[in-house]
Amino acid sequence: MPDWRTEVLEAVQRWLAKEGQGGSPRWEAIAAARPGAEQGWFTVDLRGRRGSLELFEALRIGPAGLKYPERDAHPVGEVVVEGEIARVRAGSFLDGELCLYGLVQPRGFLIQRLLEALRGLTDPGKADDLARGRLTTLPPLPTDRDRTLNPAQWQVYDACHTPGLFLVWGPPGTGKTRVLALAITSLLQAGSRVLLVSPTNVAVDNALLEVVKSGQFGPGELVRVGPPALPDVAKNPSVSLPLLVKDRQRKVAEERDEVERRLSVLQDSVAKLRRLEDELAGYDPHAYETARRLIDQEQQIAESTAWLERLGTELEQARMTAEAKHRELARAEAAWEEIAPARQYLAEAGELRAQLNGLEIEAGKRELALMQADSAYQEALAKVRALESQPLLARLRNRVAARNARETRDTRHRELEAAARRYEEARKALERQRPLLQARIPELLQRAAPIDEAEIARREKVLDEARAGADTAKGEVAALERQRDDLRRKLETMRAGPRATDEHHRVVAEAEQANFPTRHAELERLRQHVKAEEPQRQRLEARYRELGEKLERLRRDAEKEIIGQAKLVAATLARSRIHPAIAAREFDVVLVDEAGAATVPEVLLAVAKAERTAVLLGDFLQLPAPTASDFRQDDNLRARDWLGRDCFEVCGIRTPQDARDHPGCAVLTWQYRFGPAIMQLANRAMYAGELQPGRELPALDPADPEIVFLDTDKLDDLGTIRRISRDSGWWPAGGLLGRILAQHHRDRGESVAILAPYRYQVEVALEALRDVEDVRASLDAEALTIHSAQGCEFDVVIFDLVEDGRRPGWVAKGRADSTNGYRRDGARLFNVGLTRAKHRLYLIGSGKAVRRAPSGTVLHTVRKLVREGLIRRVAATELLAPAGAEPAAQPDPVTLELADVLSQYVRIVEVLDERTFYAALEAYLGAARQEIYLWAPWTAKRTHQVLPLLSDAVRRGVDVRVFVRGSTDRQMQERKDFREALAALRQAVPRVIRYRDMHQKLIVIDRRVTVLGSLNILSHSTTREVMCIVEGHRFAAKMLEHEHGEAFSTPPGRCGDCGHPEVELWRSKESKMNYPWFWRCGRRDERGRQACAWRQEVRLRRERNSGT
Repeated sequence: MPDWRTEVLEAVQRWLAKEGQGGSPRWEAIAAARPGAEQGWFTVDLRGRRGSLELFEALRIGPAGLKYPERDAHPVGEVVVEGEIARVRAGSFLDGELCLYGLVQPRGFLIQRLLEALRGLTDPGKADDLARGRLTTLPPLPTDRDRTLNPAQWQVYDACHTPGLFLVWGPPGTGKTRVLALAITSLLQAGSRVLLVSPTNVAVDNALLEVVKSGQFGPGELVRVGPPALPDVAKNPSVSLPLLVKDRQRKVAEERDEVERRLSVLQDSVAKLRRLEDELAGYDPHAYETARRLIDQEQQIAESTAWLERLGTELEQARMTAEAKHRELARAEAAWEEIAPARQYLAEAGELRAQLNGLEIEAGKRELALMQADSAYQEALAKVRALESQPLLARLRNRVAARNARETRDTRHRELEAAARRYEEARKALERQRPLLQARIPELLQRAAPIDEAEIARREKVLDEARAGADTAKGEVAALERQRDDLRRKLETMRAGPRATDEHHRVVAEAEQANFPTRHAELERLRQHVKAEEPQRQRLEARYRELGEKLERLRRDAEKEIIGQAKLVAATLARSRIHPAIAAREFDVVLVDEAGAATVPEVLLAVAKAERTAVLLGDFLQLPAPTASDFRQDDNLRARDWLGRDCFEVCGIRTPQDARDHPGCAVLTWQYRFGPAIMQLANRAMYAGELQPGRELPALDPADPEIVFLDTDKLDDLGTIRRISRDSGWWPAGGLLGRILAQHHRDRGESVAILAPYRYQVEVALEALRDVEDVRASLDAEALTIHSAQGCEFDVVIFDLVEDGRRPGWVAKGRADSTNGYRRDGARLFNVGLTRAKHRLYLIGSGKAVRRAPSGTVLHTVRKLVREGLIRRVAATELLAPAGAEPAAQPDPVTLELADVLSQYVRIVEVLDERTFYAALEAYLGAARQEIYLWAPWTAKRTHQVLPLLSDAVRRGVDVRVFVRGSTDRQMQERKDFREALAALRQAVPRVIRYRDMHQKLIVIDRRVTVLGSLNILSHSTTREVMCIVEGHRFAAKMLEHEHGEAFSTPPGRCGDCGHPEVELWRSKESKMNYPWFWRCGRRDERGRQACAWRQEVRLRRERNSGT
């Protein structure tokens, strides 16, 4: 093993020990994922986040706050990284508050993989030359080539085709990307295998995209591994590895799409449920039921009182009827008692008559029995006689039958004699009693006369009817008395309990007018339906995750094959060593772009893959790898040698002259990116005059300076840095000015970046930018640390120096010729920031810091160029005017231009941050006397803090109008706290207008005081914000005119077609009609789509492009 490998391994081990290691891969939340314009795609804002998606082994999307994303979240299908905005594809059925999760390797993972790869090097190849500083002599500088490239660029081109190891020093804008693209195209056409790597995604993509544009290569011949930074690369199916893999996953992907479709159908019910919950967010079913019951009770009291009166009347009538029936009964009973003797005689006569009839019947029965007995005897006698009259032989033969016949005859004879005796007894008894009874019966009838049986039956019937009538009447009286008593008790209970008030009537009227009870019943049914579907949803989601994991396995297999067959593989240095398919390949040519920003060990590993040629391109006067500053003064000599230096230093190149003198280092100094002023600043600050114009530069235009220095002196608290550490911090001036300038240039269609040396200031800028951006739209303005911006270029760069003149910061200490690494890196940082700009560079900082800058520092150079007129100084006090600041007597055209730009946004009277704002707001709202216009996109917990102030203003008679986001906003749809806050706001404030996609944070009070800035008044949580207070009728009137406050706060009462009670403010996309505004029905179907097509144009007195 060569000695240098031992040293490098020792250095990387030192790095690993310092970084720390251990643990196992873990899932962590990366950032919020919001639905994009395309169904199933989600947008993730990565700005301000350390690292990139490359650091994650796997990605998943799921609800925010998951404890186990590996189990409960869904695999990501595709990833497209556009700058610092990622677009990821997942299930279209996903909704709610979502988060992108990543499987991050344990601390020190990339360093550990680097260490393992270096240990596994069996043949270092070109890495041995680089480690020893042995560069191959460059091909001669050509003089006979066409003008496609300049001579130095042709020399680099030839170096790419020449065996050996070469360095290329190319400052920003000198055409490195163009040379690489032409060289790669030529190498691939010649059959070479090429590896293109860089520390950053953007550098890889810039060169790759130029090759792609040549159109000379088919699908899979060029392969981009890892998340691209440029959309044109990410979306190219012939280059993007995920899209190349997608063809090989088609069958499984189709099944997953079908599962996704079924989940989307199920999601319709959930969407409808949430929509109903949103619409009924302020509806209290219990309060309605209570109010409805009390109102119904009032009706019952009235009806029961009337019924009680009717019962009294009916009871009197029933009592009178009962008395009459009682008298009838008494008369019937008297008549019945009057014929009691006659009834007795008739009863006795009846008994005697019955006795006589009984004797006659008994005699008749006995006579009949006698006749039957005689007939039976005669029959038996005839049978005996017949047997006895037979011949002797027959008699002998039938002697048993004859004996039996005789016995039967004798029996019948005895029965006949008995029947005769009984008949005789009955006949004699009848003959004795008949005369007596026949004489007694008429006598009794005579005594009863004139009463007979018919009269008795008639009087008995009358008595029974009278008794029945009396009982019925008595029962009716008792029933009516019970009913009366029950009704009295019920009335007493209702009258003693709670009674309906005007508030109860209002609650019921409003609820029933909006059909809330019926919709709430539908909501409850839908909840049960969704609950019943939940098991099926869970099964489908589990299957969706399984298919996602299967696709991931297929992806790994397909990637290995695709990368193995590719002619060009493009990746970052980190990806090239952790992807097994790249690690296993060898290449004819290895090209390393931005090599000066990479650590030497990782460049060595990449160069070791080159069998023929390795070319390293970069600029050692830009920032080195972030680890370099950590190891320059390290106690370990190996760490200082191999981690504290870049690959140029390893080869003995530290200055531009060293580069020119080295036979193995090509020098590119003709720059094509920026104009004369930026080139002069870069030359004087860093390049010692090396940069030369590669094209004819335009003449300096005083009215359109290439560099503008915004002097923040005298901005009071606005221009004071909040220190986080001794040399870093943040300040409101940079965030406010940067946001306004970025918005202005972005609106002009220019690419814009806000750059700052510290992460804290970048976070401030990001919050300001997000205030005016819709993350689902194209994001042209970025906020980056200087390290993150290396390799990028923008039309306009807003370089926030974060220097307030009180204590020198990193930039103020920057000095190119310093032996102190921190100061030298400060100059390099400044160099990176200024060379990102193509057309306009803003420097935001303290004029005092520039005026006091020591000779040799980068700010001293700025001072000189300001004096020479190459940098235009503009006092920020002329743009943002705190109390007491006097405007310049004769502002120059540039100041007037910027003042006009900034005047569209703010003119300061008082500047507040998130800590002091709400106390001031209380005072301003408390002083309101006529009207308050308030724009606040989202309603959340801050609503409950501001609501008492607004309610008090309403009670004082102040006209309060509040604008919030419309029903298309997912947070307003899905977050319960947002919906509840909105409902509370509507109860307290008469006019709440829903406004599609609004972003303004603005208050206008009494057309005199204007409050505006980055703080969301009704939903602010913990972020750093700035709010400005502006006083003056003219400015307030201008803001109201700009926002069409009057027209927008008087919506129609309801939809003109379906009568829906809520309408929302929308803006058309018809540019030919100046994007007209219109009211639109707020009713939405179960899938969240517009359910009614009604719209009504908003007629404005003056048409302007206003609003968001």
